[in-house]
Order: sequence, then C-alpha cells, then structure tokens
Amino acid sequence: MVDSLVDPKHPKSYTLENQNINQINMSKTKVEKTPIELLTKAFLEDFNDNELQERYEQFERTVKEFKGRYNELVPKINQSIDNSKGLAVMIVESAKMGFLNEQAIERIKKEESIFEDLKKDADYYKEKFLHEEELISKYKKNSETKFFHWWKTFKAIDKKTEPWLTWKRQYENKII
Repeated sequence: MVDSLVDPKHPKSYTLENQNINQINMSKTKVEKTPIELLTKAFLEDFNDNELQERYEQFERTVKEFKGRYNELVPKINQSIDNSKGLAVMIVESAKMGFLNEQAIERIKKEESIFEDLKKDADYYKEKFLHEEELISKYKKNSETKFFHWWKTFKAIDKKTEPWLTWKRQYENKII
C-alpha cells in the first residue's frame, strides 16, 4: 500500500514513492566529482594560497637589502685597514728615526675605532642576510617536499601523471 499525501490547496496528490523517485532523480542531477577532480581542487587551494610565497619573496628582498648594505661597507673596511697599515708603517719608521709620532698614534687609534664600528655593522648585516638565506633554503626544501607529496598522490590516482622531474618544473618558482 502506498501512502499518499494530499495538499488541499493543490489537488495533485504525491505519493511517498513519487517523492523518493524525485529525490533520486535530483541526486542524479548533482554532478559527482571524480577523485582526480577533488584532488586537483585541494591542490589548487594549496597552490593559490600565497602567504608562504609572499614571505619567501620578503626574505629575498631582505637578503638583497642586507647584502647591499654589507657590500657598501666592504670597501670602507678595506680602506680603513689600508689606512691603519700606512699609519703603522709611519709609526715604525718614525720610531726607527728615534722619535715618537704622536699624531700618527692618535690617527691609528681613530682608524681602529672606525674599523671596529664598520666591522660590527658588517657582521650584523652578514648575520641577518645569512639567516634570511637559511630561511629561503628551508622554504624551498619544504615546498619541494610538499610538491613531491602532491605529485605522489596525483600519480597514485592517475597513472598518466608525468614523471616527477618533468612535473615539478612547472612549479620551480612557486612556494607552497
């Protein structure tokens, strides 16, 4: 026996059986995604999340800036070393002649102070850019690992997936 539902406002009767058929038909109209489509969607969500990419690019800018500052100091440090050497030679030569060159001694003290300040700044910049380069390296490694895991998953679902070395080339400049 089939239960029927009658809506007094609508003379048309619906049976539960008809309702079930309609629900089945509606669920058939929903397009079910294949595993590869679902995987691709998840991959693209990860791929399109640019937070790590932006951080990586900031690290690169920071390295460039600190290396630039460091490289600006190198000639100044070298000049300071040369100045100190010249003053040291002058002091030794004046001592050989039997007198003490007080001006040269004062100048060499100033030059050593300048050298220490420049070296301190250069060491700071070098430490900073080396730290940022280390972060860049870690981001690259982690990103390649994530890409490899994605590739392995694609390969497990779709045997037509191209080989790893070919597949990864398209993502070489992307950090996920």
